[in-house]
Amino acid sequence: MGTNVFFDIFLYCLHVCFYIGWLLLLGAWLRGVSSNPKMNYSLFIGVGLSLVSVLISYRILEALDILTPDVFGNTFVTLSMMCYILGSLIVLASFIGKNLKAIEIGDDVDINDYFNDILSLIFWPIGIWMFQPRINRLERRLSGRVSKDSNT
Repeated sequence: MGTNVFFDIFLYCLHVCFYIGWLLLLGAWLRGVSSNPKMNYSLFIGVGLSLVSVLISYRILEALDILTPDVFGNTFVTLSMMCYILGSLIVLASFIGKNLKAIEIGDDVDINDYFNDILSLIFWPIGIWMFQPRINRLERRLSGRVSKDSNT
């Protein structure tokens, strides 16, 4: 075990904290802007924080082989972690996508209305180029700088 392993763990933890932190901050901002009481914000925060802690602890234990070396080679453990990660990301992205779409159209929304938002938030490196301009337009519109119908 050299310093490369610790540097790799540090970069992974930084990446996880940045990505999930951005989602949590975005969800908190949308919650403050939205007047939709149906959204379960405590579930959103709980899932986000547990996802960060599980991902970081799994990565540390995997890299250091502290428990048993055979556990992390087990397909069942890997598939379980992948299902947990995907489910957690769907919960986080659904909260954000539904809030954003409800604020944009001002109505109760269906899953078909914000399904593209869920995908763009899960596939973040590609989807952020479509998602972030909408957030910027919404922020400008809410601050009174741009009308609702403007595309800029």
